[in-house]
Amino acid sequence: MFFHHQDSSKIQKKREIAAQIYDEIDTIYCKVPCVMKNKRFCLDQICNLYNDWDRLRRNELTASEKSISKFLKVLETTCNLVGKIRQWTIMKFGNPLVKFKLNDHDLSIIENAIVENNLEEGEASNQDLRKCKIDWIENSKLRSLLLTLCHQVNVNAEWNLQILGGEGIQYTLYNEGDHYNWHVDAQGFLKSQQMVTCSDSPTRKISLTVFLNDPEEYEGGELELELFGPLAKERSVKFKEPKGTVIFFPSDTWHKVNPITSGVRKSLVSWFGGGPYV
Repeated sequence: MFFHHQDSSKIQKKREIAAQIYDEIDTIYCKVPCVMKNKRFCLDQICNLYNDWDRLRRNELTASEKSISKFLKVLETTCNLVGKIRQWTIMKFGNPLVKFKLNDHDLSIIENAIVENNLEEGEASNQDLRKCKIDWIENSKLRSLLLTLCHQVNVNAEWNLQILGGEGIQYTLYNEGDHYNWHVDAQGFLKSQQMVTCSDSPTRKISLTVFLNDPEEYEGGELELELFGPLAKERSVKFKEPKGTVIFFPSDTWHKVNPITSGVRKSLVSWFGGGPYV
């Protein structure tokens, strides 16, 4: 947008245009404790970025690979908000995810809860985004177990988030052709399945997935988490874990379940949270 304005306007100065851009991104950057919150620094970075780009544009036939690489690095540093947020989140809150295997006793609590609920799987809504069968489990013993595990993970991973409760527990079945496209969970609690009243505006902060059958029983169906920035060789990591494996991750993490090509994938998911971030 800055480049477009700069090329099409003969009147506005670069810094005036940069100020317009700053106003648009300020509402986002103000939530992130990074140097881009400093207006003067941010305006300087935007102007410097344009100058670098303009030099490359005017000399694109002779631009060296090194100069282009340097420009792309500056572009990444200046404009990659997602990367900045992720880097800050890991720095402030610790590990990007926690994975471990349930013991036999804890796994039996999940399996017994599934049997006792006589689950009748319904279709997930919005099948362009998600196609699978789901049901909700009501079991106080299982609720207590998952919340206890969440509190332990929250401390051990150094996330130290305010966790006051959790939502309902969802059982999922992915058959051949089923999937769940890229999404984030951090859009607030589902009121119909809310376990406790956390605050006036409860916020999802930690997500949970439990793998309930072994990877040999289905093809595809990997849980894929985006853990790295746009310039990383691989931005995401795929998980296809043995039965009883638990993965906790921050609810603002982009993730998906890849399409099932054969077999059935079984899992348990839930979410935990508290009051809004401050």
